[in-house]
Amino acid sequence: MKESRDFLEPLTGAPKRKPFATVDIESKDGDTQTAGFTRPFMVGTYDPQRMVYQEFRDEPHLRKRGWERRATSPGGCVDKVLSYLLSSFFNNYTFYAHAGGSFDHLFWLSWLREHDDEYGFEVIPVQSSIQAIKVWRIPENPEDTIKERWLFLDSYKLFPSSLAKMLKSFNLEGKVQHDLEMDEDDERWSVYLKQDCVGLANGLMAIHDLMENKLHGEVGMTAPSTSMKLFRRRFLGRKGSVKRIPRHQHWPECENKETCDGCAHVWIRRGYYGGRTELFRTFGESLHYYDINSSYAKSMSEPQPVGDRLITDTLDWRMAENNAGFVECTVYIPPDCPLPPLPHRAKSGKLLFPTGTFSGVWSTRELELLNDPFVNGKILSVKKCVWFGLKPVFGEMIDVLWNLRQKCLSGCSTKSCKGCNPEYDEGLSALAKIMINACYGKFGMRQERTSIVFSNYKDKEHCFLCQEPLKHERPGAEYIGSLCEECEGSKPASDEHGDVWYQSKKVEASYIIPHIAAHITALARIRIWQFMKLAIESGGNVYYTDTDSCLTDIVLPSSQELGAFKDEYPGKTLRGRFVQPKVYLLECEEGFSDSHQKGCEDKSCRGCVKEKVTMKGFPARLRTKENLAKLEAGESLSYENLEKIRTLAVKGFRRGPLMKTVKKSFKTKYDKRIINPDGLTTRAIVLDEGEDFNLLKDEAAE
Repeated sequence: MKESRDFLEPLTGAPKRKPFATVDIESKDGDTQTAGFTRPFMVGTYDPQRMVYQEFRDEPHLRKRGWERRATSPGGCVDKVLSYLLSSFFNNYTFYAHAGGSFDHLFWLSWLREHDDEYGFEVIPVQSSIQAIKVWRIPENPEDTIKERWLFLDSYKLFPSSLAKMLKSFNLEGKVQHDLEMDEDDERWSVYLKQDCVGLANGLMAIHDLMENKLHGEVGMTAPSTSMKLFRRRFLGRKGSVKRIPRHQHWPECENKETCDGCAHVWIRRGYYGGRTELFRTFGESLHYYDINSSYAKSMSEPQPVGDRLITDTLDWRMAENNAGFVECTVYIPPDCPLPPLPHRAKSGKLLFPTGTFSGVWSTRELELLNDPFVNGKILSVKKCVWFGLKPVFGEMIDVLWNLRQKCLSGCSTKSCKGCNPEYDEGLSALAKIMINACYGKFGMRQERTSIVFSNYKDKEHCFLCQEPLKHERPGAEYIGSLCEECEGSKPASDEHGDVWYQSKKVEASYIIPHIAAHITALARIRIWQFMKLAIESGGNVYYTDTDSCLTDIVLPSSQELGAFKDEYPGKTLRGRFVQPKVYLLECEEGFSDSHQKGCEDKSCRGCVKEKVTMKGFPARLRTKENLAKLEAGESLSYENLEKIRTLAVKGFRRGPLMKTVKKSFKTKYDKRIINPDGLTTRAIVLDEGEDFNLLKDEAAE
């Protein structure tokens, strides 16, 4: 049954569980025995349905062949495993590799390209990794339907944690301790590889069993899709939740609903902003680190904008009692406001929280903050206002999942208690945490989807990417023919116009309802704003904030309740240096209670790591106090990194990934707020519509 384009409705069919197997590659650095990532030398795969493990190594004679193509050559480990998996026996199987989107899957592509007369394939990229590879056997007769298909998925995108943590969560046998520098011919590699393959399969079986039998949901390709399936199967339309949710994708006057991308959704997305990440002071001592307990889950527990819609050109605040609104308007916030509440997307794409005069689309809940004496702002003019009736949607889902995360019974106040809830299950708790955090973003997903495919010119009457008949003549480049309307916007992977293309398509998914996601994120921003305001009004200072966390020099109430502030390091004070969003140093003389030095076996240790360095975008091994100082001084850091999917696409998938040198530095100084002459404090950027943003920023800095 085809889903309605106009409503999100419950899923009622039986959950589907496809057979799956796991696969894992072991590799070395080039033609050496040093630990590395460029030369696969053995591959393992485990089928939990038959409980059969298979291992594949390079044939000995391949040692004389160049190492770059050894694994994919006939008799190589990659050639052997793919010849084994892509068979009729495994038809319709899903093959998982943990973190495979950034490693294992990259090595399948050149082999598939070499066998493109027998297999077709499509790559679904996500950011810089691979979400999925779809493979099919090409029928001998082009007119025949495809009968054999296989799917390669990254299990990290389903359970975003290390394999070791996954196994621990489900109380399964852990990874084998192993020296990665060991010679590839050492038989101990077999023990290590087999346990990784079997362990991952057992972890995935546990996820399936718990999701289907305990949570009564269904496992999807990723954590967000699994969370959405759980919501639609178990909670949508039950126990007070609305039975179906109207999407309100178009304005009433839209005359081309069949071809329109969603004119109302395009407008709503202007009011869909992310989390607040700012530094208010560059250095501080005697700091406390507070985190909101599941801020987005708390926002989801409140009524959501899923009811009837009303569109006006004026703002009637009486509507706010039973409705949530979004307003296109111009606002004014005084330059001396200590904590501006409204987000604004700069031309650079960065999210600012400025003062001054500026326009945009905002949630009425955030606009209400303008009336707070702490802000003293006002709305200057209103262009459009859209209200949605508020109704309960996620309440039961959040209650169920949040309760699964509680180790202690309600009311337990024993500080030494390590868990008094007899029904607590660590595996269910881990899944519940993932499901809570993964759901809301699906509502804000865009319609545009990108796949990496191969061009295949048939004739002038068909699209050269999807082969669909052209509705009318759509001239393209002479050597490739034309694109259909659905594939417009597709681009070649290489400037040389090879046959590898990034195919752009629009997907009509019933869960795309951006005003739900926009409302949830607005409530989360309001919550962190209120906590920061509390810190300032209590006589303290705010130093740094990131989405749902805040560092301040004052003690605030701490609680384990949903949506409450929790002191992450009670009884300890921190010293911090804040450089950029998600770039900072924290120090704790007593040691961080959740961190231990490698090899620490002291069970009574309350934390032996005294420094924590956050440097987003840099490998963990480079996140040191010394390297942070180098970046602050304007220096660059270099490191070796495995090539990503985009580089391989440019090369036409003619070879496997190689290591490349990456050189990174701070391209710009902190520019989300203005650093004052004292170098320690910052103030909000002042906007004045009509002036160039960069010029305005420079003037403010002077």
